[in-house]
Amino acid sequence: AGWLATAGGARAAGTPSDEPAAAPASAAVTWSRQVPVRYEADVAVIGGGIAGVSAACAAAQSGARVVLVERFAVTGGDLTVGGVANFCGDTKGQGEVFDAIVADLEKFDAVAPYKAAYPEQSTRVCEHHVLALVLQELLLRRGVKLLLHTQFVDACTTDQGRITACIVCGKSGPEALQARQFIDCTGEADVARRAGFAVAKGRPEDGLQLPMSIHCFVRHVEPDDAGPPLPDGWLEPIGNRKDLPMTSVWPNGPRGNSLKIKIPKFDATDTESLTAAEIQGRRRAMEVLHYYLQVEHKPWRFDGCSPQIGIREGARV
Repeated sequence: AGWLATAGGARAAGTPSDEPAAAPASAAVTWSRQVPVRYEADVAVIGGGIAGVSAACAAAQSGARVVLVERFAVTGGDLTVGGVANFCGDTKGQGEVFDAIVADLEKFDAVAPYKAAYPEQSTRVCEHHVLALVLQELLLRRGVKLLLHTQFVDACTTDQGRITACIVCGKSGPEALQARQFIDCTGEADVARRAGFAVAKGRPEDGLQLPMSIHCFVRHVEPDDAGPPLPDGWLEPIGNRKDLPMTSVWPNGPRGNSLKIKIPKFDATDTESLTAAEIQGRRRAMEVLHYYLQVEHKPWRFDGCSPQIGIREGARV
């Protein structure tokens, strides 16, 4: 029970001290293999967040053959997998695809009634689990070929710098996807970086990116059902509101809220840094929840964290 407190206090990255040593910077392995061309399309969209869904739907509506590659089980990105579940700003007049998404959510009664934007409606709550279904069905109705649980691996380019194919990998193993046009909707410029195009990252003076956020979900219960608090010896309890990390209490449907907790100073484009951010995020979520239960006596019960930390900024093309 004391390990998390020790690790959290002693190691900023949140990893055990006996982790394997990193290989020397000069070490490299060369590998090559023939990869079958399994998919061909007019347009290949890499990344199935709201931008990727919109791009794929619009391209398919114009008559293009479209393949959408998404690494998770559902599309929607931070809205679904990140647990954001809110649209900010005006939700009318934002384009044909978005209008279709909102219309389908309304059929499920899974989005708050429309009000004019600020100050009447700063956020419009939606049911993010229903949104995942709505996006999936919209894509399929328009004839988009969906590849879920599929990770973008690499880009194949000509000497002139044109992308001719992408290597993707799902349960079937590495495969090639050829297309006339590739759209990078990864959010971290993954396709552009793998293809060797110029990208920028973070702010100029120190490279720091906008902080990530994790969503911790709570439901409102009777006071006797609230909790549970942290066991003694786990993490670092927060006893005063001023010691909270930057936290926002977000709406999350009837009898529910989300605690949005910012996790700064990690790199969304680096494997180890992103891993550390996830570890830190879940620790901070439990510490913040413990504060609201034990200090402010909120009648809340923990309903889980978003499966992935929310990323605001990775690399930019």
